Amino acid sequence: MTKTKPLSLIDMIDKQIEVGLDHNVLQLNTDKIISGRKLIVRDKEVLHFGNCNYLGLERHPKVKQAAIDAIQQEGTRLTISRSFISSGYYLQLEKLLREIYGGHVVVAPSLTMLHLSAIPVLFGNEDLAILDHQVHASMAQAVEYRKASGLAVKTIRHNRYDILEDIISSQQGQQYEKIWYVLDGIYSMHGDVADMKPLVKLLDKYPNFHIYVDDAHGSSWQGKHGRGYVLSQVDLHPKMLLTVSLSKGFGVGGGVLVSKDVENCRRVRNCGGPLIFSAPLSSGMLGAAIASAKIHLTDELIPLQEDLQEKIKYTNELVKAYHLPQVKEELSPIFYIPTGLPEIAFKMLDLLLEDGYLTNVGCFPAVSPRCAGIRFLVSCHVTKEDIDGLLSRIAYYLPRIFKEEDFSFKALARAFKMPHFEELEQYFPLS
Repeated sequence: MTKTKPLSLIDMIDKQIEVGLDHNVLQLNTDKIISGRKLIVRDKEVLHFGNCNYLGLERHPKVKQAAIDAIQQEGTRLTISRSFISSGYYLQLEKLLREIYGGHVVVAPSLTMLHLSAIPVLFGNEDLAILDHQVHASMAQAVEYRKASGLAVKTIRHNRYDILEDIISSQQGQQYEKIWYVLDGIYSMHGDVADMKPLVKLLDKYPNFHIYVDDAHGSSWQGKHGRGYVLSQVDLHPKMLLTVSLSKGFGVGGGVLVSKDVENCRRVRNCGGPLIFSAPLSSGMLGAAIASAKIHLTDELIPLQEDLQEKIKYTNELVKAYHLPQVKEELSPIFYIPTGLPEIAFKMLDLLLEDGYLTNVGCFPAVSPRCAGIRFLVSCHVTKEDIDGLLSRIAYYLPRIFKEEDFSFKALARAFKMPHFEELEQYFPLS
């Protein structure tokens, strides 16, 4: 008898994506970007609930004009390694970012490139890296790359600081020079947050404990001058390496490493391979980033932050009013409505697109195979009426697709290990 060869991880991912492609809900192209609120997709005008530009700064007149002016001044790009020469715009941008974040900074063309440049340089052969189970793939990839050179790696359950401390305390006086906890400030799939205050207590308690935290989705819409979720909760700690994204709330592009210790930034700038050997940010993006940073340092940012916070609270209220499942209620702009089976999520995406709502899907490998869901983002671009419209359609379709797929809220509760999901069945009677 011929044995069936098990699917590799790549085969499993490929198979999952192909299902989404068959539903015509993945790898779509927009025919026209009308505004931050509207796109033309599948020959239909849709409301954009996949937009990570939380404050709408990507369409701010000053930001757009600064990009145009920089291109006129320097062309599209100064194409040379930053080891030899950088555009003067970098100096302007880094000065503004130091003022915003209160630490030394390194700017990279993307956050993924920054992780691949910083982690292999700053994590040593005698160190231990502890990954939160839901840490972003870009950081896990950089840690895996460093592992090949001797870095020890463990993964722990999501946000379980009791397990974290057990590991740290058990390793005191052992072989590890530094113990790193690698985490997100706001987790990109479910939108739940890290509790930073207990982590700072651990930093103060254990001399060899350090954290590497990515605040990509917390940037701009939280904190004084938009310094982000993490620094709205705690001060920048000497043993904290903070990374932030310029590609989301900031409205432009790039990634930033922030550290109290100038030596960390110096080493990454000197030795970070991808950062050294790749092209720098384009002139237009540098000009736009400078303009956005200047807005961050003025009171103009405050009403944008307040507007988004109000819409986040409104969305949470509506999720409860429509009796929709939610992994955890947070004051973040990322919302995740569990569907369980990926087939249900893909069907939902298709129906929502037909109704004029563009959302995202959470599916394997970003989440466990039976923990798929509808992921949507709230930004300053959308209105409360838009949010209400989207959630009313999700509430209408979810029980109907469950019935078509022979799925239930009881099965959803088992998949997510959240017994209270089963109680939602009573709110969705189907004739």
